[in-house]
Amino acid sequence: MSTVLIAHGYGMSPEQHWYPSLAESLAAYGYTVVAPRLPDPADPDPDVEVNHSSRVMSVGTVGKGPSRCLQL
Repeated sequence: MSTVLIAHGYGMSPEQHWYPSLAESLAAYGYTVVAPRLPDPADPDPDVEVNHSSRVMSVGTVGKGPSRCLQL
């Protein structure tokens, strides 16, 4: 199955809003879900966030449950 990257929004974190329920629903369908904490959600820089997300996807995930978070 495929891996899904959930990127949280401005001022948020992977544990907030509807992100955990989305991760849980996708995991129930067999997807691997990666929901990294982005570097600076209060002042996002798209280049930094894309680079961070790319590293997370290439390194893998840590944690338990359907939403696995990795902070580099």
